[in-house]
Amino acid sequence: MSTEEQAARGLADLEAYLYQEAHLSAARLRVAAFLAQSDGLSHRQKRDIEEWYLDEQKYVAGTVTQHIADSIAQADSARRRSSLQWIRWLLVAVTALTLLTFVGTVLLAATRP
Repeated sequence: MSTEEQAARGLADLEAYLYQEAHLSAARLRVAAFLAQSDGLSHRQKRDIEEWYLDEQKYVAGTVTQHIADSIAQADSARRRSSLQWIRWLLVAVTALTLLTFVGTVLLAATRP
C-alpha cells in the first residue's frame, strides 16, 4: 500500500470515527432528554434503556459508516477503471501514430531515388 493510499485510508478511518462519535454524542443527549421526562422508572431501568439505545445507535452508526466506506471504495474503483481505460486508449493512439509515422517514413524513403 502506497503512502497516498495509507493517508487516504487513515483519513477515511478518522472521518468514520468522528461521524460515530458525533452520532453517539447526539444519541446520548436524546436518551438523556427522554429519561428526564420518564417518571416512574427505576435507576436500573433507566440505565438499561440508555445502554440499549446507545448500543442500537452504535450499530446504526457502524452500518452507515460501512455504507459510506463502501460507496467511497466503489467510486474509487470506478475512477481507477476509467483512468486505466483512458490510458489504454492513449496507448493505442500513440502506437497507431508511431506506426503511421514509421510507414510514412518507409514510403517516403522508398519513393526517393
